Amino acid sequence: MSSAAITQRAISASTASELRAHLRGELLEPDAASYDEVRQLWNADIQRYPAVIARCVDVADVIACVKWARSHDVRASVRCAGHNISGAASCEGGLVIDLGPMRGTRVDLVAQRIRAQGGCTWGEVDHAAQAFGLATTGGVNSITGIGGLTLGGGIGWLMRKHGLACDNLVAADVVTAEGELIRTDAEENPDLLWALRGGGGNFGIVTEFEYQLHRVGPLLAGLLMYSGERATDMLRFYRELAADEPEELTSFVIILNAPKAPELPRELHGARTVALCPAWSGDLGEGERVMDRLRQFGKPVVDTVDRISYVDLQKGSDEAWQPGFGRYWKSDYLRELPDEAIEVIVNHCDRFKAPTAGAGHADALSIQPTCFFEIGHMEGAISRVGDDESAVGHRSAPYLHGTFTVWREPGDREEQIRWATELWEALLQYSDGGAYVNYLGEEGEDRIRGSYGEEKYARLVDVKTKYDPTNFFTGQQNIKPRSA
Repeated sequence: MSSAAITQRAISASTASELRAHLRGELLEPDAASYDEVRQLWNADIQRYPAVIARCVDVADVIACVKWARSHDVRASVRCAGHNISGAASCEGGLVIDLGPMRGTRVDLVAQRIRAQGGCTWGEVDHAAQAFGLATTGGVNSITGIGGLTLGGGIGWLMRKHGLACDNLVAADVVTAEGELIRTDAEENPDLLWALRGGGGNFGIVTEFEYQLHRVGPLLAGLLMYSGERATDMLRFYRELAADEPEELTSFVIILNAPKAPELPRELHGARTVALCPAWSGDLGEGERVMDRLRQFGKPVVDTVDRISYVDLQKGSDEAWQPGFGRYWKSDYLRELPDEAIEVIVNHCDRFKAPTAGAGHADALSIQPTCFFEIGHMEGAISRVGDDESAVGHRSAPYLHGTFTVWREPGDREEQIRWATELWEALLQYSDGGAYVNYLGEEGEDRIRGSYGEEKYARLVDVKTKYDPTNFFTGQQNIKPRSA
């Protein structure tokens, strides 16, 4: 018997009909034609079979879902785009409250703010805001949902100048665990706003986000790619750059097996490379001088740095983040990047074994950067946000690293996870003590605590106890109330 058939028994037809009667949106059960397509998460390594999926079209649908789940003691999870690595957007045998159809946006030009419903992706927010020359920090691609990224912090191309996505969250509409709609901003329920800025989906369902926007015109961005033999030198160069990097510049260094991308020479396809990925959001004349400084590292094999709109920059890496692949991530903030750490990184990347393409999947897998170590320089506007302003931890850490693996064939899974885990373990001695919450998988309470720090974690428990004392919301990196 299939998993879908097993979960169908958990909720009776009459019980499901009761919820359907209170929805404007569609309610999908396992026998629905679109069920398998809709239930799929971005990380194909995680396969879950909810008993029902509610495709909410408005706040009333969300409220109905919460009240129904509580009255029938049904576990619920909340989905925006399902992009989270841990699979928090779904649950086995329960209810998925899918905000995907809720994608409205509204720009306030006077206040320079945007309101976006909880099902929006960053591409939709970028499209709406950039029509008026405005933008806010929103990830590094356009297909990520705004909900999970914002609630977990939200790194992005504008972060060193304008802060994280959550730093630009000024208000939100939230459906509570009791099925009530409340508002949170600096004056109304400010403790909840503090928690939403980095504390994850532990406190309610955000049906509308309100962000501060900033003037953002054309940027200078792209990649400077070099042979993998230069990885050690590049990481040392990056360390020097970080010492006085202008806040208008956000940058990452990536060690990767180059994908089969049309802009890359054929001889690089599948080869070990190292790339410096800068994005300049300030004066373009000054930016050109900064890019010239970056090119002093040496003549790159590939140089795509050019003027680009923020919308196009966000879309630039979408191809490498498509759904349908198994994925595993490990991450930590780093307090330093000494030569010894650089040696560990480069040597480990040299030992990477690429996954097999599998029959019929060679072209699909080839667009993915299958070995993907990334380090980004934080600080700037990120480090100036006070502890009383958000729940995000490790604000003063200079670096964030992530190790990302991807595979198509199940037989490659164990090797890819082992490789990522061993590199993460080898770098623990340089860790600042925790991870970026959005990069956490299912790693246990100690890792969650470490990512916030004990003081902020305790404060999050207080907020959780106030707004969700029965731990109804158990999804993304669950913080338990005192009563649980």
